[in-house]
Amino acid sequence: MAVTANDSSGREAGLDAPSAVLSTLGVDSGGFYARDYNDLAPVIGRIAADADTYYVLGFRMPEGLKPGRFRRLTVKVDRTGLLVRARLGYLTGR
Repeated sequence: MAVTANDSSGREAGLDAPSAVLSTLGVDSGGFYARDYNDLAPVIGRIAADADTYYVLGFRMPEGLKPGRFRRLTVKVDRTGLLVRARLGYLTGR
């Protein structure tokens, strides 16, 4: 895969508006954004590697939260050398 410049959030820097939206959607949902690839093998390889090693975390939403608000999630690990990709948060029920 080609190496691209990323900003501090992991999104590609210098994208046109439609590509920036797709990059934001990919990164904010815990994934990544792949573009301009004629050879999909490296992209599919990365998807397969991601699907092979992952954790699913669950939690119970605290009582009494105002409905319809965005709640930020933060995932931290103590072990060095790990990459954490997670969604930024969720909307509380209405």
